Amino acid sequence: MERLVAFAILACVTNVASAACPAHKLSKWGVCNLKAPGSCVQSDCCMEDPRKCKSLSVTCPTGKFKDPAKNGVDPSTATKDPAVDCCSLQKKCADAPCTSKKKGFKNKIGTDAALKCPTDAASCDETTCCTPDDTKCGLSNVNQPCDAATEYANPAANTPDALKSTKTNCCPKRAKCSEALCSSKKKGLKNKIGTDAALLCPTDPASCDENTCCEPDDNKCGVNGVKLHERKFMPGFEIINHLQTGWTEYDSGQDGTTVTATSKNTKCCKPVTAWNKCPAPETQTSGNSGGSAGGSGSGSGGVVGSPSGLDQLKPLTCWRVALFVIMMVSFRG
Repeated sequence: MERLVAFAILACVTNVASAACPAHKLSKWGVCNLKAPGSCVQSDCCMEDPRKCKSLSVTCPTGKFKDPAKNGVDPSTATKDPAVDCCSLQKKCADAPCTSKKKGFKNKIGTDAALKCPTDAASCDETTCCTPDDTKCGLSNVNQPCDAATEYANPAANTPDALKSTKTNCCPKRAKCSEALCSSKKKGLKNKIGTDAALLCPTDPASCDENTCCEPDDNKCGVNGVKLHERKFMPGFEIINHLQTGWTEYDSGQDGTTVTATSKNTKCCKPVTAWNKCPAPETQTSGNSGGSAGGSGSGSGGVVGSPSGLDQLKPLTCWRVALFVIMMVSFRG
């Protein structure tokens, strides 16, 4: 038992040394969770230090407050006066963080600036210490209204504090269809031209409506390959749709890939594992026009990757044989 306690103490000291107790706490030196000494953390191994400001009951003089930032100070090693070492001057309205509130504020001046806050700067009352800054956009662009026909209110978080002298800080111009992100949608689209290009979007380019501003680009693969002669590249219709012969299907990752009438058959497609269950086809090569030994030799060439009717029945035959074998085993048992 003594060894276990000693191990727990060592583990606790080791963990406190690595995690370290806060400045206002002391190590418990051995008081640890004996069931799991390796789990020692500050809550297990640290306690409040009665010598530090946080634990002391201090009465601060007028105009001062007990400052949490001084929790770790030990008055016995400083001035030896807790009222001096543990207290700080109350902040004034002039110290209030009005400009960092992102509300288009500034600090009040004159006599208001000298008003004292309860404790630190963060405790300063917004209504008491701050006032709207009419040189800024302000909340909801109160100081710089936007023209809804051609502009929109900037939604950025820092807009209320932006200077209204540059109107686009408060009211950016609405994007046009010509700026829409059609080509980046990976859908084989392009921006419309002519009068449609001048149509205005609700706000920025990302807000532009796809149906209003974009149209299919016949030189791209497009979603599901519906491009170039309006053919759908669908598995199982490789020859009809002019897919590359063999085991291929449309590759959705190529929706925005630029192609030509010739290259589409390879750039828009990807190989497919046609047989993933029993049995796998023996080969994927073209048919041989020659017949079997001693035959007529009148067989026609097959298409690469196009399974014959017999090949298509192979999975069904496989499972029927398997079922027959199971039945025979059952009867014999």
